[in-house]
Amino acid sequence: MPGIDSNRDRCSTMTAVFLLHHLLQEAAQRYPDNEAIAFGEERVTYRALDQLSNGLANTLLDQGLQKGDRVVLYVPRSVAFSSACTAP
Repeated sequence: MPGIDSNRDRCSTMTAVFLLHHLLQEAAQRYPDNEAIAFGEERVTYRALDQLSNGLANTLLDQGLQKGDRVVLYVPRSVAFSSACTAP
């Protein structure tokens, strides 16, 4: 069918990939003091969440993890969970 290839090409040029940690980094740069997470009484800004997730990522790298390794999260719903999910 003649239209399929042209549609596939058009869609592939319009597709953008956004990784969660990239979106967090951008939000931390644009809105560092805005509230990113509210969990119970705890409030965390985008800057603080970015710092927490980067800290976790660096700790994992220091432990020998490499890009592409898989990590299991066993964390209750909390700010720590959110920072783990957004770690680069």
